[in-house]
Amino acid sequence: LMERSAWLRDLLYRLRCWRRPAWTNPPVVGFYWGGGVARGHSVKEVSPTGAYLVTPDRWYRGTVISLMFQYDMDRLPANGTVSVRMRGKVVAQKEDGVLLEFVYLNKQERRTFRRFLEGVPA
Repeated sequence: LMERSAWLRDLLYRLRCWRRPAWTNPPVVGFYWGGGVARGHSVKEVSPTGAYLVTPDRWYRGTVISLMFQYDMDRLPANGTVSVRMRGKVVAQKEDGVLLEFVYLNKQERRTFRRFLEGVPA
């Protein structure tokens, strides 16, 4: 039963993101503070609605974490936006990370993140 509900949460997350453009293996890393020095973690997928963050850390579903997304310094975007701060709510756990749904406080945050994503190569 637990595997079925995790599968369903993953499916619902992907359906919500379906209409939005998503980038797989973007040149972006995610940073969060876990009690020590913040380290960059790979991002397997990112879209305006959420991200798949590769991390050994696990949080309960519903936990909101503060993140900073930054371009890999070897592949800086042409639009000049190098990093952006976000909040992500954990919606599912994967074998190698977590699925996050972004929490925007206002339209300006949403626009800022969209501008950041414009630098991600297609």
